[in-house]
Formats: sequence, structure tokens, C-alpha cells
Amino acid sequence: VCDLGYENNRLVKDYEANMNKVVETIDEILEIFPTQKGIIHCNTYKNLHFIKKHSKYRDRIKGHTSLNREEVLKQHEESEKPLVLCSPSMSEGVDLKSDTSRFQIIIKVPYPFLGDIQIKARKKQDRKFYKNRTALYLVQAIGRSVRDKEDWAYTFTIDSRFPTFCHGHQKLLENFNRHERPISEFPEITKKPKE
Repeated sequence: VCDLGYENNRLVKDYEANMNKVVETIDEILEIFPTQKGIIHCNTYKNLHFIKKHSKYRDRIKGHTSLNREEVLKQHEESEKPLVLCSPSMSEGVDLKSDTSRFQIIIKVPYPFLGDIQIKARKKQDRKFYKNRTALYLVQAIGRSVRDKEDWAYTFTIDSRFPTFCHGHQKLLENFNRHERPISEFPEITKKPKE
């Protein structure tokens, strides 16, 4: 949908323009799954707040803070409603098996933050570290909703950098991009031409 790289989102106006596209796409995806639960991996609390504020499905989307994360997760699991978790921190250690998540949305290629001194140093020492860490995050995020061979979920990616990253790292992601399909194969979320 758009390039969510740092350079394209430094200015407030660019961030808002891109995030409006992200929210519009999230809303279109939620319309496809009106009765099913899912999760949005949103990368940051800033993105979480923007999505909650601007989505027309804000009542269905459940965000959390660092203090109530486990409580919100439990509410999601126990609710009969088709809730959608929106989290910057549920790519690991969360078990959304079966009907607790039938779809997931990963809004941004999860490159590690280069402002972190340790990440920057490790990238300098090992050229593969940065890409491997990104791939690991993706594999972990996908694994929240697909817990075993019998489980299944749809995964949607929004950042326009995903195809380049995935195709450039097929060995790292070989078990996860076998069933990749472009958005054009989902007529429900492909923009209809204006009449």
C-alpha cells in the first residue's frame, strides 16, 4: 500500500498520509472477516494509537499498554466477539491458536531499530545479522496465529517493501512464503474503479 520506511515517515504529514492508507487497508481487511478474530502487528505504540483513533472498527480493535497487555490478551481469548488485537509486542510468546486468530496483519517490515547502539554494533560486525533478525521477527509474528500443522490463518502485509524483502530472503523465509499471493487475487479488498 505504501512504503513505511523511516525516510518516508520522518515528517508528520508523511506519517499521517501513510498511516491513513494503512488504516483504510486494515478496515477493508476487517470487512472480509466480520465474524473472526485476528491480530494486527503494528510495531509501535504510536501506530497502535493512530489505528485505534482512525479506524471505523475502533470498537472491535483492542490495544493495550505495557501494563495491561496480559489482561487484554486474556479478554481477547475469552470473548465471544470477533475482536482484533492490535499490538506492537505480541510477535513472540503469544498462543493465538485456532479461532483466536484466523487472520493477521503485519503493517511494516520489522527492521530492528538502528538507534539502538547494540543493534547498530551487531549489524556492523555481522552483515547478515540485521536481515536475519528481521526475518526472525516475521517468522515469529506469523507463528502467533499458525500454531501447528492443522492450524491456519491469512497473513496480510501492508508495507510496500515486503515483496522485495521476502523475495530477497527466500531461504530465510522458505516455509512462510510458499503460499504468497498478491492483493489483486483478493477482489474483496482490491479497489473498485469509480463509476
